[in-house]
Amino acid sequence: MTWLLAIPIALIGAFIWLYRIHTAGLEDDGSVNGPDDVRIAAVRLGYMGSSGIHPIECIEDERIAAAGIVLAVAERDGAVSKQEIMVATSALAGAFELEDEEAEMLATLAHWIAAQCTPASASALRLSQRLRSLSGTRLAAKVIEMAREAATAETGRINPEVAEKLEVVITYFSEPGSKGARAGHKNPLRPLSTPPLSRTTV
Repeated sequence: MTWLLAIPIALIGAFIWLYRIHTAGLEDDGSVNGPDDVRIAAVRLGYMGSSGIHPIECIEDERIAAAGIVLAVAERDGAVSKQEIMVATSALAGAFELEDEEAEMLATLAHWIAAQCTPASASALRLSQRLRSLSGTRLAAKVIEMAREAATAETGRINPEVAEKLEVVITYFSEPGSKGARAGHKNPLRPLSTPPLSRTTV
C-alpha cells in the first residue's frame, strides 16, 4: 500500500517542478529574480513579469523581444561571447537609436530572459512568436540581420548551430500571414546574395 501513497506525492512534486520551470526567474510580485545588473535593467526598461507567466510572455517592449532573438541565435554551445554581446549591443543601439548605456541594459535583460527558455532554438522561436504578437513582421529582417552580425563577430562564419536557429526564425516569420509568405513576393528575410541556410552553411 505504501506505493499507492507514493503516486500522489510524486505527482505533487512533478507539478511543483513544472510550475517553477514555467515561472522561472520571477518573484511572486512579478519582479525579476536575477543578478543585480538584470534587476536594474528591468527597472530602467520598465519590464515587469507576472506570477505564473513565463518571462518571455511578459515582454511588452518589442525591443526586448528583438534583442532576445539576436542573443539566442548568436549563442553557441550554451554561451554568448563578450565579442558577440558587444556587436549585438552596438547593433541594437543603432537599430533602436539608443544611448550606449541603455543598449547595454537592453542586451543584459534580453539575454537573461532568453536564457529562461532552453534550448536556445526554442528560446529563439518563442521570442519570435512574442515579437510577432507585438509588432507583426515589421522588425523581422532587421532582427535577422543583427543576429547574423552578432553570430559572425568572432569567426566571420555562421556555424551549423547558429544556422539552424536562424532558419527557425526565418521560417517562422515567413509563415502564412507574414509579408514574406504572400504569393508573388520575394522573401524579404533572405537577402538575394545569401543562399538559404542549412545545417551545413558556414
